[in-house]
Parts: sequence; structure tokens; C-alpha cells
Amino acid sequence: MTKNEIRLKKFIDGNTWIFAKTYAKAAPHEYVVYDNLDEESQKEYDWVVKQIEEKGVDEKFYQTTFRYLYFENRKYWTHDTKQRKGGVLNRDPAMNKYER
Repeated sequence: MTKNEIRLKKFIDGNTWIFAKTYAKAAPHEYVVYDNLDEESQKEYDWVVKQIEEKGVDEKFYQTTFRYLYFENRKYWTHDTKQRKGGVLNRDPAMNKYER
């Protein structure tokens, strides 16, 4: 593993991922909320977002395009909201595709 992969894995394994109940049938996934993280984890979250921006690939989620970072059989993407300062980091199995 590269240094960046080790750093990413540490962030992933070091945080509690919440199952998105409202999307359980349509698009099951998990997420981490920026505002719920401690200061150090928020810094790492920001770094993960930068990795997604720099190394991710654009793919469709139905009609919307998101940038996904694939890592260890999962894909990661962000979704910023006005209610949350830093938004939400999502993940789901890499094989899940949502196109129309």
C-alpha cells in the first residue's frame, strides 16, 4: 500500500459509518457527517475530499454526476449541503451502479 492508501484506510477504519435508512431500498449506502467529526478527523476528511477531487472519476447517479474515488471494493463521494458545513462523505459497494 502507498502512504496515501494507508492514510485513507486509517480514516475509513477510524470513523463510524452510518447506514442511510432513507435510501435503504433505492440506493443503500453509508455516510460520515463532517460536523460530527473531531477536529483531527475533520482535517483528514478534508484530505479525503481532495483525493476524491484529484483522483476520482465522474459517473452518473441517475441524472446527476458525482465524482467517485474507488478504494478496496467501495466507492466514495461527497455531498455538501447548506445545513452542514463540510457536508457528507458517502460510500457504497463499488459494484453498485445507478443509471437510467
